[in-house]
Amino acid sequence: MTPIVGAVGAQPEVTPSGSAGVRVATANIRHGRPEGAAGPDPARLADTLGRIGADVLAVQEVDRRTRRAGGVDQVTAIAEATGLEVRFAPALEHDGGEYGVALASAVGFESSEVMRLPGGGEQRVALLAVLGSDESESTSGGWVVGSTHLSTDPGVAVTQLRRALRSLDELAAGRPALLLGDLNLEARAVAPVLVEAGFVAAPSGPTHPARRPTRRIDWVLVRRATVRSSEVLDVTCSDHRPLVATVERVDGSGTVRTDVDADGRVP
Repeated sequence: MTPIVGAVGAQPEVTPSGSAGVRVATANIRHGRPEGAAGPDPARLADTLGRIGADVLAVQEVDRRTRRAGGVDQVTAIAEATGLEVRFAPALEHDGGEYGVALASAVGFESSEVMRLPGGGEQRVALLAVLGSDESESTSGGWVVGSTHLSTDPGVAVTQLRRALRSLDELAAGRPALLLGDLNLEARAVAPVLVEAGFVAAPSGPTHPARRPTRRIDWVLVRRATVRSSEVLDVTCSDHRPLVATVERVDGSGTVRTDVDADGRVP
């Protein structure tokens, strides 16, 4: 583990989605470049992130002051578009700046850390965080959340997923745990790992490519929490569509079903 790099945005007044649960989302923004576009579109990036309206948002392919993003600090752009506190984990230096993943939270952060994931090729990371200390049943206070973007090599990605889920659950120490991100894996590869780790997946349709999605590679995975609803949004600033879910803590029994079908859903 390495210390967190880059915290942006003052902690705002907590405004949860309501007693029905917490709205979480994951979005791969591809440095703000829409599908088919030659370069990034900062206005469209801000509009897309603002329309997601999440209490907890994981963002992948975030650029910080790279030439391809026009020198823009997209970590600051995420904070300004959402009104959330944002933390950033660089995976690598790229094109004069940094490239990595981010987490945004309506209840701020108690702590966060960067986990370097195993595997060859491009360095991949997971940003793991303990969210703010508000323990209300209707907010994400005290939850443990991760944002990640895994390898395009399926075998490596499965190994990285196992490592990320194990580390996230250890950090959670009995609290609700969520992993959000672009796993570059479809359901048949993800489902067995969920069974092993005791996580469940929010139901989802395909998320990539954005114009006519055919692949389900963006995921919301939960443990000691339940998914009330989920949907793929028809808004985008990249080649992925955002996946959002409403989740809540498990009931007093503390049990969560971990049996999933080949699509990664609870039967």
